Amino acid sequence: MKKLIYISGIVSANLMLLGSIFKVQHWPGANILLTLSVFMFCFMFLPFALLSSYKNSSPRKYKSLYIVTYIVFAVVFVGALFKVMHWSGSQYFLIIGVPLPFVLFLPVYLIQTRKEKNYSIVNFMGIMFGMAFVAVFSVLLALNVSWNIMKNYENQFNYNQNLVSNIYTEKANDDNNKNVMQKSKELCAFIESLKNQMLKITENKPENILNVEVNQMESTIPSIVLYNDDKKGNLDELKNKISVFKQSVIASDNASDELKDLSKLLFETETSVISERNGGEIITWENKEFIDFKLIIVLDALTRLESNVKFVENQLISMK
Repeated sequence: MKKLIYISGIVSANLMLLGSIFKVQHWPGANILLTLSVFMFCFMFLPFALLSSYKNSSPRKYKSLYIVTYIVFAVVFVGALFKVMHWSGSQYFLIIGVPLPFVLFLPVYLIQTRKEKNYSIVNFMGIMFGMAFVAVFSVLLALNVSWNIMKNYENQFNYNQNLVSNIYTEKANDDNNKNVMQKSKELCAFIESLKNQMLKITENKPENILNVEVNQMESTIPSIVLYNDDKKGNLDELKNKISVFKQSVIASDNASDELKDLSKLLFETETSVISERNGGEIITWENKEFIDFKLIIVLDALTRLESNVKFVENQLISMK
């Protein structure tokens, strides 16, 4: 039996070492080496070694400790193999294997050796160190992701991304969609220019707002950009570009009736509403969207408008 123990121990150790090197280097055959080494260790070397040690002990005692030792080692090593190989059920092995040395082996070990006169604290410290190492090693396995898995995921992701990109490009080149995308690009660029102008004025503060009170400056800056000295230059151009984009979506043969109705609702700039709170006062689109023309509200409204434009554009492109 000793010869079998020595041979199986040496072979399993060398196979495990080679399998680990092959696995780290991503060489073929690593999985076979690791599987053979773990099964040889757990089902040949370990049971025969523990059985031989038990039979050679005089007197024969700590039988339950030998059994528990085998169970703990087998569960931990087989669980590690399942995790490395990404086999189903590996998570259950980890859940059981990580606490098993502490909740099963340690109590049995302490109970069996509590009356031992020659008991050494050094042995206990060594056992605790080994248990901690096994626990940390098992937890680290849960964080490990195989290079092959990551590579397969990357390839699949790139394939899906290229597929979607090709479909999107093909549909974007459709004549009906080109016009919508062009109007969307022009509208979004104009919105970005308005926001940049407001932020630039906020940073530089030109002479015409230096004497404005702080509480009024927030509404003064959007008014300067949108109204252009009460001429409504940028505001009228914004409403015009919104209307042109809306009409391009409505005129598109690829747009569904639902998308056309949504565009009419989202980009209606001519309709005014009557406010019951203010005694039936008529509120225009700009007053409804840019409440009190506060800077933060105007920027938020412009950003929301830009998001709606991109949403409608993407919905149109995604349609068959």
